[in-house]
Amino acid sequence: MIRQVLDERVVAEDIPEDAIKRAFETHRERFRAPSLYEAAHILFAIKPGAEDGHPQSRDKALQKAELVLKLVNEKPKKFGQAARENSDCSSKGNDGMLGQLSTGDTVPEFDAALATITVGEVHPELIETEFGFHIIRLDARAEGDFLPYDSVKTTISEAMERAAWAQAAQRFTAELVTGAEITGLRLTAAA
Repeated sequence: MIRQVLDERVVAEDIPEDAIKRAFETHRERFRAPSLYEAAHILFAIKPGAEDGHPQSRDKALQKAELVLKLVNEKPKKFGQAARENSDCSSKGNDGMLGQLSTGDTVPEFDAALATITVGEVHPELIETEFGFHIIRLDARAEGDFLPYDSVKTTISEAMERAAWAQAAQRFTAELVTGAEITGLRLTAAA
């Protein structure tokens, strides 16, 4: 019922075209096509609830991952062999190569690491995800192009309209509270 009242009484102002364009230009970096990556990894899986000492306990996986990371940092050409011998991922049969990935294809921690690695390098730290510890090598990156205004105009407009409606609903609610007379309750200041 509250939503019905708000829908009937709250009217948000229309968003002018110049405001939409200004938002687009101000936040240009947000409007890109996803980046593409070619990467390889070595996964040291963690089994949830595994007891200490189990090969897939967090501690054991971390110890093994640290040793292998040290090896591939010292001898980067050994990455493929290290993947074949140590990875808990099926990509180990392909030297850890994952093929072409797009932003959002992997878990957020993995995506974030891909965005920061220099092409041709191994990430200097282990990346922990819900699956375990990863050693990640980035072989290629193609940054996503900026999207044209016409392709994102509707999305920006809808987001701005939702924000304007929420602000109008907040003002309307505040006006109701300010003008309300409450009886039957005695409010006291909190100690």
